[in-house]
Amino acid sequence: MIGKRTGKKVRNAPCNPRCCRWISGPLLHRTDLHVEVPQVKFREISDEYTRETSAEIRVRVIAARQRQQMRFTHKPKITCFARLGPKEFCALDDGTKEWLKMAMEELNF
Repeated sequence: MIGKRTGKKVRNAPCNPRCCRWISGPLLHRTDLHVEVPQVKFREISDEYTRETSAEIRVRVIAARQRQQMRFTHKPKITCFARLGPKEFCALDDGTKEWLKMAMEELNF
């Protein structure tokens, strides 16, 4: 089989409806995001690259969490971005609200 975009031979091309027949239609309709990813060559994932160790990644994660804690010290119930509600995340000033309202009315949203 030939892939839809690359023209290269592939086993289960995403353009082939047969390869996805085991996924039910209702399940596919509940999926909000479908992402096509390019084929990865074996040598790209098998080569020895300089990789971070788990300890190095842990240091970065701890530092990021500390930054988040500092960022949300004034809101004790919010400990990370996942806990933000729409108003905390994207509070609009009056001018921006008015502009957004006008745009939505003009575009019939």
